[in-house]
Amino acid sequence: MDHRKEDAILHRQFELDEDGTVDLYVWRPFAETDLRWACTYLIEGLGAKKPKTIYGIDAVQALCLCLKTAATVLYVCEPYKAGRLTWSGSRDLGLPMIEGLDPATGNPGQAQLLTTAGQSAVLTIPGCALPYIAFPGDRLARLTQQLRDISLAHPAAGLARLVEGLESELAWYEANAKLTPPVAP
Repeated sequence: MDHRKEDAILHRQFELDEDGTVDLYVWRPFAETDLRWACTYLIEGLGAKKPKTIYGIDAVQALCLCLKTAATVLYVCEPYKAGRLTWSGSRDLGLPMIEGLDPATGNPGQAQLLTTAGQSAVLTIPGCALPYIAFPGDRLARLTQQLRDISLAHPAAGLARLVEGLESELAWYEANAKLTPPVAP
């Protein structure tokens, strides 16, 4: 997708030192599948000039996550930490932040490991109501296959959207992360 600055739906300019600027551009979210939306942002003035794409399950989540990701990049950059990056003269950049990020220092909060079970881990993230559960891709492939089988055998269980979402994640990893999850038995 071509990302021309004039097509951005959002643009904010920040001050960098006395006479420099940093620009944030955000483009309209777009659907890749029913359960996979993408939203792209670009930050100019801090070095890299390559657009980054963030994903969500709908347009609102993709846009929110895109803004939070861009904000995190800005809040943790060295110019911000040194007090050289501002917006309208304020250190508050006026963007939504990832939970647990300290806007005064730009330091992220620390995740805490709650438990491990086999190859899985359960983590708490500061500011997040629900824990994160991490497990290997082959286990995700097996879980997806088991849920697909249950969904086909019992359509009233209402698992079709969940299975579709898990299949979308597996397909994304296969295509983008250069990881091929093992085929579920």
